Amino acid sequence: MGKMMREAILAGILIFLFAGYAYPAGQGSGVRPDGFPSGWHFSLDIMTRKGDLSCPGAPCDAFGDPVYGNVIFIPEHPEYAMQIIMESSTKGHKGSPVATDLQVTDACTGFSPDDPAILRLPKHEKGYRVYIRVTGKSSNNDGGLRAVEIYDPEFTVVQDEHGNDLLYLGLVTDRGFLTSSASFVRTSAKSRALDITGLFQWSGSVCNLIAQGCFMPPDSCCVDKNSDGIFDECSPMADDSLCEGAQACCAEYLNEWVFNIGAFIEDLWSMDNNGTKLLQVRFYPL
Repeated sequence: MGKMMREAILAGILIFLFAGYAYPAGQGSGVRPDGFPSGWHFSLDIMTRKGDLSCPGAPCDAFGDPVYGNVIFIPEHPEYAMQIIMESSTKGHKGSPVATDLQVTDACTGFSPDDPAILRLPKHEKGYRVYIRVTGKSSNNDGGLRAVEIYDPEFTVVQDEHGNDLLYLGLVTDRGFLTSSASFVRTSAKSRALDITGLFQWSGSVCNLIAQGCFMPPDSCCVDKNSDGIFDECSPMADDSLCEGAQACCAEYLNEWVFNIGAFIEDLWSMDNNGTKLLQVRFYPL
């Protein structure tokens, strides 16, 4: 075998090996020193501000259309509840424009009562891996460690593509979110990103009232026997049935990317903060 032929075969083998171990963008081709995976992603910064803050509206471009950023402001030591509403929708939903980038549409929370921040996350069928990193100094002026907690993710809106409300039922399955809370303490060690994807993975049943039209195909048919608004009996969907005699048909999910369970979702986070300066959140499409 000639030298050129041997070199060509060796080069082909090397290309095959490197291609076989490559990772697509979004899943990370490695981990950076800060703990974030490498790869394309959307970024959200949650920054603290001292004292009162008049939350600015979104600036407008030359055509008068709003230009949304990727920053949410929170107090260092909040007096009021801090909440973040995350929205995702499919194209054409009447209540939500299509977002091709992460868009913070209400940039402040925790500075006044009942005032959540709001962001839109572009729809992605396979979901995202989500990481968070706490930066800044480790201790407050009083010597205590800076810390932040995200807890009690919950739905405020779940709708289909026609704007019909969908019902999510804890009695059918009460597993809910894979991760119900996440705490971060800024120690003196180098800050590294942590995986919080579990805050976006949900297990349960989402149901449509028969009168509104059903999921196709549903997994089960449910009945509210005493008309108290809670479905207390559900049976598996039969192959030759369309939930006849039932009041709702339901679809079952196991650790599903939360924004895939309906056409329009509002997912609410609650937060506590003790002096943390900056949270970096990154969404890596799968």
